Amino acid sequence: MAASYREIASTKPFRFIVGSNAIEFFVHPAVIVQHSKPLANLMHGDMREAREGQAHIEEVDENTFARFLEFCYTKDYPAAEHSIVLDAASIEQEKQPSKSAEVNIIPALIDVPPAAEDEYMDDAGPALAFDDNWASCSSRKKATKASYKGGAHLQRETPPALSTKRAAAWKGFQNMTWDSHFNTSKTPADQARPNKEACEDYTDVFLSHAKLYVFADTYAIEPLRTLSLQKLHRTLSMFTLFGGREGDIAELLQYTYQNTAEHEAKMDKLRQLVIKYVSCNVEKLRSNETFKETLAAENSSSVDLIEMLLPRLD
Repeated sequence: MAASYREIASTKPFRFIVGSNAIEFFVHPAVIVQHSKPLANLMHGDMREAREGQAHIEEVDENTFARFLEFCYTKDYPAAEHSIVLDAASIEQEKQPSKSAEVNIIPALIDVPPAAEDEYMDDAGPALAFDDNWASCSSRKKATKASYKGGAHLQRETPPALSTKRAAAWKGFQNMTWDSHFNTSKTPADQARPNKEACEDYTDVFLSHAKLYVFADTYAIEPLRTLSLQKLHRTLSMFTLFGGREGDIAELLQYTYQNTAEHEAKMDKLRQLVIKYVSCNVEKLRSNETFKETLAAENSSSVDLIEMLLPRLD
């Protein structure tokens, strides 16, 4: 049962000291009690924290805790912002665009029959997009180039056909759902934003959802646990895995297996979501060092990945 505004406003704030930087948060206990029994016991039980009216939570960073509090008050939370990363190669390409980049970009601008375009995109999905050559942030400036060269019409390159099993695997990922036991009629605080260029680093975006899932799992906040899965799934479904962005997914995979528990009977839900996405994109991820380190570590990631890949084998 949700706390009334009067009940919330009339309670003395509880002091949380969060993260390695010891950031202070003052929260109305009535707001938290309705979401988490472990935290309710911490604030109102027989422990020292309840007597002192304060608690230290060092294993959680302040940004994750702030998102949790926003969820407590609004039933929603915003993801972290993506960052822009320009490496030396990107800067050099900005100064001297390669001839090959121009050749690859121009065909992508040629009109094609809508039916053919829709059919390909429906099968592929954002994460399986063929157009890896949009990897440079400077490439967008080439988009104004003419669609004709030397008077000859350039035909758009035909994307390679996805195998039926690979397309089915991606469809299976897109169709993943989780039961929600709270009201989702409100407009989310943030709409998932698809990445557009390879310079857009989505590591923090992914991890903001994953960290909130781990927090919710630790403190038995099922609605938040479900919401974080839904938001991460939506973001991954819209994410284009450009060349150079493999690390974003590899970091998410590593965090997931380092911070979730092994279950004999059933795979952790965050692990299931992330490893299923990885299995759809393993060809692109296989050379990433963080990805290889995670699979070689003492966890079940390699076994889980093999199980996810089996349906794709002939």
